[in-house]
Amino acid sequence: MEQREEQTPSVDQSAEDIRQAGHRYVARARAEGRDTLTIVTGDIVRELRVPYRIPSVVSALGSKRFQKENGITLEHREGPPSGVSASTRFTYRLNEAISAEATKPSSLWALRGAGKAVFKAVGGGQAFLTEERSQLNLP
Repeated sequence: MEQREEQTPSVDQSAEDIRQAGHRYVARARAEGRDTLTIVTGDIVRELRVPYRIPSVVSALGSKRFQKENGITLEHREGPPSGVSASTRFTYRLNEAISAEATKPSSLWALRGAGKAVFKAVGGGQAFLTEERSQLNLP
């Protein structure tokens, strides 16, 4: 029986995955010629299979960054008083045009994953830091 090692995604990676999933909803709405779009937090949670990340999904979908990257404006947010639930609904207005500059990825994205092989060779990032700290001589 093969054992699979499960890894918890980093916060940055999860937020990017969430924004990318949301972007697909926006792109689909644009392709259909719609003026508005509603995204339910639970739909993203199920798509990405991250039930433990509901607060992150709510945060990413409500962020100014998500709106700017997709050329949308948040018109209405509804859900429970806490605001954090799989049933939280975000309704956006799709802006007329989205500039190429707004959707252009940062040049830093080319560096994504550059240290993966290096850290793997030393047993992982945590192992590397533990070893470095063990050799640190503090007064």
